[in-house]
Amino acid sequence: MARSFLAHGIQQTAEKGNRFSRLRTFYEWGVARQHPDFNGELLRILKAITAIGNAKGHHVRFRHPVRGPFSPDELLLVRNAIDAGASSDRDRAILMLHLELGHNPSATARLKNKDLIRYETKAATRYQLDVPRVKKRTAYRETKRRPIGNKLGVLLERLRIGGLEDPLFHWLPPRSPEGAVNAALRRFARAAGLVSPRTENPLIINARRFRFSIGTHMAEEGASIFHIAEILDHTDTQNVKVYVETISSIADPVAKATDAALTPLVQRFQGKIVDTATAVAFDGLPNQVIPAIAQQLAIVHLKAGGIGMCGRDVRKDGLCRLLPPVSCYLCASFAALRTGPHQEMLDSIQEFIHQNEGTSDNRILLQLEEVQAAIRQVLEQLEKPALGTVNDHEHRLRPVGYQTEA
Repeated sequence: MARSFLAHGIQQTAEKGNRFSRLRTFYEWGVARQHPDFNGELLRILKAITAIGNAKGHHVRFRHPVRGPFSPDELLLVRNAIDAGASSDRDRAILMLHLELGHNPSATARLKNKDLIRYETKAATRYQLDVPRVKKRTAYRETKRRPIGNKLGVLLERLRIGGLEDPLFHWLPPRSPEGAVNAALRRFARAAGLVSPRTENPLIINARRFRFSIGTHMAEEGASIFHIAEILDHTDTQNVKVYVETISSIADPVAKATDAALTPLVQRFQGKIVDTATAVAFDGLPNQVIPAIAQQLAIVHLKAGGIGMCGRDVRKDGLCRLLPPVSCYLCASFAALRTGPHQEMLDSIQEFIHQNEGTSDNRILLQLEEVQAAIRQVLEQLEKPALGTVNDHEHRLRPVGYQTEA
């Protein structure tokens, strides 16, 4: 009967041998308590039967569009919604927490007021969180200290009420707090009106997808399975190997095949396009031409006129903290010159990535990929015919992206 039950699970259900495994565990429980209907000899036979478990990590491995990790463009939309103050403070706090730490909803429900720690120095204020460990089956409460962003720390501090032992997320119902966490994430997505560029349907947000995204991002940046296990709070590395199994030879062709379809949905280029370097590009500011020179990337294109003009007021806003000229394509204060060497810049960046792949910091290469996407959008806009005056020449794109420090 046990073997038939196992065969049914493998052939007819997605759980494979997991149901048999749970039944065997229950039988072991009965034998340990010496109940008369449980037999030790039968238990030894059950333990000798190998139960094949269900496939693990396939949503991560194959980047499932609804159940797998978020794409970079989807995370960008989430961050933009946070900056815009979407949804309520309570729902936004839950979302920001899982976006930064990717832990289990049960850990969120177990957080106490004393777990939020603030450090103050003369230079700055920093926040940390003692996150409860779950599924460790210890007799006492274990925590792991994690740094969190100041924006989240200030928000949690404002929402905190009661004593040190009271729940930090005091509004979660005691009977089903984990379900309430995911319900808050869904409310945030609805309130922000988030639409997935991959599916063109409302973005599905839950705590597990944030966890998948953090593990996937760490693997892409070259983190070892031991570091990933530490951040995701796994005791061993068995459940994190899937993050390093998806190699670029599979992911890159898929990305190249879909980039063209996704480009119109998430705009990287946030500036405008102008025809001449002589007319006023930004009201009240002199034209500040940006040369097409990036010595750190061995890029030098001394074409007359540069790539465009900068609309940043140095006296008011201070010096630019980004990395011109490559970062300019991601900046809202950028006016791309129609006659600028944009194609040459794109070719040079692609050559730099090709020559330094495997030796340069992966974060730099990933940021340069965002710059490439923005330049391609500029080139697409340049294919449109020029109009009348300089004010008419401006082809503004919807500002969905954000500035990235290279």
